[in-house]
Amino acid sequence: MVRGLFALVFTFAFLSSEAAVLLGVDRLRMAAFAASVLALAAVAMARAGGLDPRAKTVPALLALLLGTMALRDLAQDLDPLDYKLVLPVLVLLAAPDIARALGRHDPARLALGLLAGYVTLALLLATTGAPGPRLRGYEGFVRYDFTGSLVAHSGLCLIFAAAGATQWRAMRNAALRAAWAGLLMLAVAMLLLAATRTVIVTLALLGALHLHAAADKGRMLRRLLLLGCSGGAVFLVYTVLVSDAFFLRLFSSEIQDFSSGRAYSQLYWLGLAAEHPLGLGLGAVRDLLEGGRPALDGDRLLEWPHNEWLRLFIEGGIAGVAWLALLVGWLARRTLAAARAERDPLRRSLMLAILADMIAQSLLQNYFNGIYYATAMVLTLAVLLFREETATGGGAATGPSGAEGMRVLRQG
Repeated sequence: MVRGLFALVFTFAFLSSEAAVLLGVDRLRMAAFAASVLALAAVAMARAGGLDPRAKTVPALLALLLGTMALRDLAQDLDPLDYKLVLPVLVLLAAPDIARALGRHDPARLALGLLAGYVTLALLLATTGAPGPRLRGYEGFVRYDFTGSLVAHSGLCLIFAAAGATQWRAMRNAALRAAWAGLLMLAVAMLLLAATRTVIVTLALLGALHLHAAADKGRMLRRLLLLGCSGGAVFLVYTVLVSDAFFLRLFSSEIQDFSSGRAYSQLYWLGLAAEHPLGLGLGAVRDLLEGGRPALDGDRLLEWPHNEWLRLFIEGGIAGVAWLALLVGWLARRTLAAARAERDPLRRSLMLAILADMIAQSLLQNYFNGIYYATAMVLTLAVLLFREETATGGGAATGPSGAEGMRVLRQG
């Protein structure tokens, strides 16, 4: 049952707002997702015997910061839905019990299988036209939106490609390797067709994280340089033979609004945040743009902040920035410690890919505003981090790192 609930929560990351409207479940999506997260946490805690006291400190501090933000909102209309940030905190709190309750089911392989299903489904929707990809951009800068969210789709494809390539290297069956290689190439193709520049930063961060976690840094650096050259060659072939939209988005001087107006908008948001250091209240950005995007000057319109640090500063003030710093910083520290000790290549690759995606999207997108995606990724990463504890504690799960992994985690 825990395995099924884990899969259910994870698959909500696939359901964009546009897809939810198309399926007629947009009004039920938030309630169903919250119920799924609560059910997963409750069932896992019941099976594992309650909250693990060793995992309480950081979630408790995160909850305290959310409470501080809520107190600020009491002076005005407080919308409970704006506090959906409690969901990543909840899965972080329940992660040790979820890892223990999963038993011998490896969350890394479960997540990879779900991601493979997502890539397959996105391809089927694109080829059958039910619905077909939505074209975004203009003139020669056409981008393909396969699922209604360019950012989430690109993140899912990148995480699958990074972790799936590791799994492919471990396969021995020739037919399975060929089929898996085809699926990886399709994921990369969809990633390139989406032409989201955030993935460039994610890939750079992923390389840096792998280098930091490697025992033999010289060997890892050579491997990363080879991968970088190979990736550059693939991108060149894709640009020449398929589409130059991604290349033009990166390098063309003909694009007048290269930053989509984000730099001008962020200066405006920074000024607004500086005037309200305690924050305007969670959901304030959405409320300010609800009636339409106001003009800044001339033809420029106000954009979303496209930076989670800035958005949470605007909405949550100093407490909001502290919340994000504590969550991302703690997960980064624990992930790097776990990756250094982890001897399973798939689990290491998946952990680092999720972390790189989280950091990049927090800097260049609004990661936790997409709460379904963010919660699913935090859940997966946290369960992977606590899995080694179940191996040395209850003995239900097995992992190659064992006591060594937990020693490094506790020191980290």
